[in-house]
Amino acid sequence: MKQTSKLKMRRARFIFIMVLPAILFPMVFTYYPMIKGSLMAFQSYNLMNVKNIKWVGLENFSKLFAHNTSNTFYSTMLNTVKWVEISLFVQFTVGFAMALLLKKKFKGSSLYQGLIFFPWAVSGFIIGIMWRWMFNGTSGVINDLLMRIHLISQPVGWLASKNTALYSCIIANIWYGIPFLPL
Repeated sequence: MKQTSKLKMRRARFIFIMVLPAILFPMVFTYYPMIKGSLMAFQSYNLMNVKNIKWVGLENFSKLFAHNTSNTFYSTMLNTVKWVEISLFVQFTVGFAMALLLKKKFKGSSLYQGLIFFPWAVSGFIIGIMWRWMFNGTSGVINDLLMRIHLISQPVGWLASKNTALYSCIIANIWYGIPFLPL
């Protein structure tokens, strides 16, 4: 009888040790930063003296909404909404259509599958470098193609202009996210 209770204790301890990382990782890498970030929103920090932290309550939020003369906050929120709405809409609709095509067998379907899942297999860092090169204002592929088909007469600084930078980044995000959404 003592043997079975010892065996049960060892099994329970083993199960606990195996489950412990699954409990600790979300707590350490998700919940702690979320709680810490929420608390930081109500505090005042001096980056020159990080030990000088003061609780200011809602003062940060009142400054954000009431004293925002440059409208930085509102333009940032608008850009975030544009980013999310455009990216998700296009990723979902195009991704869903592409997923429907994946179900059908046709000549070249295996090549099609490889091309669809290419963004999924490549590192996000490499994708960022690739799109930065393609959107380069002086020697980028996109400028070269648009100039060859006579849609533009001189190179465009896609990532340098505030009129085109957001949409250029949205295009790269859409390309990167299409394989993830319909799965």
